[in-house]
Amino acid sequence: MAAQLAQGLLVAKQPSAHYMISSYVLIPLGFVLAWRLGRALMAAGGPWPRRFDRGAVVVLAAVIAAQALAVGNLARELSVTRNLALSIGDDRFPQCARIYSYAASNQSFALFLGDFLTGSRFSTRLAARRPANDYWLEHWWDQSRLVFRGWRGPEDMAAVIGRYPCTVFRSGNWPLIRQLLGKTVSGLTFDATCRARHETIKTMGVDCDGRALR
Repeated sequence: MAAQLAQGLLVAKQPSAHYMISSYVLIPLGFVLAWRLGRALMAAGGPWPRRFDRGAVVVLAAVIAAQALAVGNLARELSVTRNLALSIGDDRFPQCARIYSYAASNQSFALFLGDFLTGSRFSTRLAARRPANDYWLEHWWDQSRLVFRGWRGPEDMAAVIGRYPCTVFRSGNWPLIRQLLGKTVSGLTFDATCRARHETIKTMGVDCDGRALR
């Protein structure tokens, strides 16, 4: 339990919650061990063990209620955030090369990242099912550079952009992506900037409503 508390103090504010998984999965075991240890420290007879049991049940019920309330609040907050992010939907740009980077609100981006982190084992199946004009900029392992990838692996970004009448970039951390983008392909100029709260959309050849500009 001390180790769980120490990890919580160290990394609980990290935006990527998966760093807390090791502590989360130990919570039930930690609670049971604390319960048994508390009872063992009480006198074998008398009312104290029973009182301790009742107190533990009250604490457990309070924790469950607090967690249910917290999950409900989080679900509502994420729903609002999602709706705001998708107020500019990708369906506006069906003819464009759509390039996503961390952490865009898009199913293709989630599948790109998940497939990449699991060794690209599903690339062939995803390529057959997902839009061919979806791409992503990967900087997961090396945050000093971007790697432009399609469903089947790295591609030439300039060549891909040249194949489409327009291009749309979508990012949840555009300042970093803009800084690294020049190392991937130079000379990019954008026609419009669209904002969906925490996400930035940069367009080439179309405006924020998907109307062609060239």
